[in-house]
Amino acid sequence: MLTNAFTLAPVPGAVEAVGGRAVLVEVDEDIRLDFDDLARKAEMSGARFLLLSHMRGHLCDMEQLMFLAEEFDLTVIEDCAHTMGATWNGSRLDRWNRRYGVVAAELAGSNRIAMPVRSKAEGMVNSSIQFRLPEPGEAGCRNVVARTAARGVSLNWFGDAEPVGFTSAHQSWRYMDAQQLPQTDRVHSTLFDMHFPLTFTREDCSLVGQIICEEIDEVEL
Repeated sequence: MLTNAFTLAPVPGAVEAVGGRAVLVEVDEDIRLDFDDLARKAEMSGARFLLLSHMRGHLCDMEQLMFLAEEFDLTVIEDCAHTMGATWNGSRLDRWNRRYGVVAAELAGSNRIAMPVRSKAEGMVNSSIQFRLPEPGEAGCRNVVARTAARGVSLNWFGDAEPVGFTSAHQSWRYMDAQQLPQTDRVHSTLFDMHFPLTFTREDCSLVGQIICEEIDEVEL
């Protein structure tokens, strides 16, 4: 069964637990399913199913996905835990998205931060925000986490060897054979996220974004 390399451990774990074999598909720099790798691995593996995880609320191009699914005769099973209530090519307003927008606007002001591009068709529902530092190095990333934590902002970094705060990189999934995913590893090594509750006001979200930017500016990357 094909599934995202960017997901939480229970997703491929469910496949392995029932005697299946999870084949991990790379993600692109916007942390969505890489369609070129999906096509390659669908053909190579002969898989009949795709367990699609909309990890952290990032939706891939669903029309293109279903086109590929039909081409390779894949049955698509969606894990929508992070996208309950989301829309595609529709409209919806929700409180989490408004908070996401406030933090994202602050982070967009830094030329050291890369925000994932989200499709105009996507009506996301998300309780966390993700961003990347394109050339940080391990020491720089750890320094960012430490500095923001000292000011009360808890960031998760996906580059850690072991899961921290639901980061869950594939290298720690010891219930399955190791797989080579250089593109996903490169994205993970630069990827951060932060969960924020609905109790945060817009002012709180703005302050969080400002703190992240200020501390990144102080770190030698």
